[in-house]
This record gives sequence, C-alpha cells and structure tokens, in this order.
Amino acid sequence: MFEKKSLGIAFETDGTVRVAELVSNMRTVTLSRVWTIQPEGADNFDSWKQAIDRLRDSEVDLSNVVIGIPDSFIYRKHLSFPFNNRKRIMQILNSELDGEIPLSIDEVVADFIPGQSVGSGLHGTAMACDKNTLSRFLEIIGPETKLKSVQTGSVGLAAASIRTGMADGVAVHCGPGDVVLVEFRSSKVKAIKRLALTSNDERNVQLLVSGVRQHTVNGDEVYLGCAGLTEQVRAELAGEGTLSIKNLSDIEIVPGTVGVAADPVHYVSAIGLALGGLGTSETLPFFDLRQGSFKQVTPLAGLKGPILRTSVLLLIVGFLGVTSLFTSLNQARGEYQNYKSQLELEFKELFPGSKTIDGQEVAQVKGELDGLKRKMADLSGLEGRGALSVLVRLSAAIPEDVPLKLDELSYDSKKLRFEGAVSSFDMVFDPGNNSLNSSSS
Repeated sequence: MFEKKSLGIAFETDGTVRVAELVSNMRTVTLSRVWTIQPEGADNFDSWKQAIDRLRDSEVDLSNVVIGIPDSFIYRKHLSFPFNNRKRIMQILNSELDGEIPLSIDEVVADFIPGQSVGSGLHGTAMACDKNTLSRFLEIIGPETKLKSVQTGSVGLAAASIRTGMADGVAVHCGPGDVVLVEFRSSKVKAIKRLALTSNDERNVQLLVSGVRQHTVNGDEVYLGCAGLTEQVRAELAGEGTLSIKNLSDIEIVPGTVGVAADPVHYVSAIGLALGGLGTSETLPFFDLRQGSFKQVTPLAGLKGPILRTSVLLLIVGFLGVTSLFTSLNQARGEYQNYKSQLELEFKELFPGSKTIDGQEVAQVKGELDGLKRKMADLSGLEGRGALSVLVRLSAAIPEDVPLKLDELSYDSKKLRFEGAVSSFDMVFDPGNNSLNSSSS
C-alpha cells in the first residue's frame, strides 16, 4: 500500500546500461532488482536505444525514471555567487559560462548543483551539456517514458554516497574508460572531476591516488569503487593513516544493495539516480539538464499561465462591472433626488396646506389628485346640470336688492342643498321670483 517505484538508468561510456529499481513504502526504501544490458548496437547511441527498447518490451515500469548521461558529455565549472538564490543564479548561469567552456552558450543547456554557503553567497558546480546530445538522449528515452529528470553518472554517485552518510571526503567510481571523483564537504558537493583511464593499470592507480590526495584532508572518508584497482589504490593510501578508506561494494546504500549482484559497485550510480525519483531528501544533489526549451512542463504548469491571465482578466472585468454599476447607481440616485426635489416643489404649490412625507411624495400627490377627481365628479353631478350651474342660476335669480346670507352649502352627485337667511319671510315665497322652482330644493 502506498508503494512507489523509481527506476535509475545509468548510461556508461562503452554503451552499457545499468538499471536499478527502488521501491518506497512510506517508511523504507529497498532495492528490488538491477539489470545490466550489454552494448549490441552499431555505436553507443544505438546500443543505448536498444537497451531502452528491451526494458520497454519486458514491461518494466517506466512511469518514474531518472537517467544519468555519461560525464564525458558534460562540461563542468566551479562557480561562486554573492547571493544564495537559485532563480537568480539560473538567470545568469549561461552568461557565467560564456568563454569558460568550448561551446557557445547558445549551443548548451546548463544547471547548477549548489554547494556550501559562504556568508550570503553560494559556491557550486555548473553542469552544461550540448543541446544536440541532450536531444539524442531524450529521443532514446522516448515520449512514452515518464522522465522525472536528466542527471549525470557523477550525480548518481554523489547521491548514493550522501545517502550512506558521507559528510567530508571523496567517492571514486571507475567506469569503462574513465573514473569519476566527487568531493564532499558537509554533505554538499564541492567538486566533480572526471579522469580518463589508460590501458596501464599502474599508471591508473597513480592517477587515482593523486586525485584522492588532491581532494582530501586529514580525517576524510574515501569510498573506492574501482573493481580490480580498489585494493591497489587502498594499499597506496594505507600509509596515510588519517584517511578512512571503504569499498563501495561493501556499503549498503539502501536495504538490499549488498548481495543484489556479483559486484554492487557497478550499480552505485543507477541506485543514486533512482533515489532522485523518490525525492527522499532535499539534501541530495539533484538537478535537471532539461532547461530552456527542454524544460519539462506538466499539464497543470502548462495551464498556469492561461489560468493566471484569465483570472486577471476576470478581475478586471469584474472591477469594471462593479465600477459601472456604482456609477449607474450614483447617476440614478442623483436623478431621483432631482425628481424628488421638483415633486416636492410642485406639491407645495398645488397643496400649500399639506405637508409632505419623505419617501411618500408620489403616493401623496396621487391621493390629493384622487380627492380632487372625486370633488369634480360631485360638482359635475345633479342629473347632468351641475352644481356650479345651479349656483350661477341661483345668483342670477336673486335680485340685487334682496339681502341673502348663505349659512350652509352641501352637495353630492344628486342633490344640492343650501340654507341661508333673508330679511323677511315674504321674500322666499315671492310669486314673481319663482325662476328657481325647477332647479332648487
């Protein structure tokens, strides 16, 4: 349960491929199996391709792979920076290599292995590879393989050594035709050196001894993995009793390492590379040569830019929408206040005796107008003759010399009634003044 596999593939300079599979189950990491695929192609690249095809045909799990290309393809340069920021270092790394390697910086990809910090600065090793060479290795691996990173054989050796507890000293690994030496200080890679071997074993021993002496101080550990040359080198260094010399074949990098093959030293780099696929420790010196146009982009990372741009655009649109709505609301509020003020003025002019209620101006005007309409309806009643008409006729019918004082006047749609007083009773029943008989009651 929760088992994770990682495959480390180390390409060697004679076309051989060494493969190690590690299994992690949350608590422990164990070596499950190893392969050695001998070269059978027309050249090294053809042999390496055939080896990967054989792995694929044998249904080996290629879902989490770390490869290590031979150090013979790598240009190395020790660099120091006045700051300790990987992003800034990567921005200027190629320019720092300009003129320091035999290729134009436009022809290479490079990455940086951080070493020891010095104050606010950082020492480390730049690793550069020709773009065409990297392209060929990526073609060999193929797009169907889930490649986690592209390392070098020396980085696999360094990772395996640090995993075993190497703090200060050197690890030496001999391959077919060359030897890789990695120096450590405080479990950080200080230097990586590749030496070409000759056909003379005695000379090779002296070459190895010289390399070890150059990169060690009193009390350092020395891991030797040089097959038949290991004991000779050990004998040469034995007189320097301050060094702790160990055989890489006897060191258990992860459980299952010792005894997994006739000589485990052949798989040290492959095992170290596989550790990178498990991400077991941030202290391990892993990097990735796939930089620039080769940089791996995960589906999520590929969507990161569009998602960010879309999010920003939505924020802008939302802000503009809110701003527009706010502006429209302010404009509408201003228009409302203007109409309200005008309505209040009109109301006061039409109905000076009434007081306005805030927020009820329209309802008040409507109510007052309805009241006026009812009064107009009453005044226009009296069987079509109209109360005003009756009053006009009443005023005309009463002689000017008759003093008439009206005390009460009431009306509705059917009847007009008024009460008043005159100077004598005879004036009300004057036969000659009966012109109102048909229009009053």
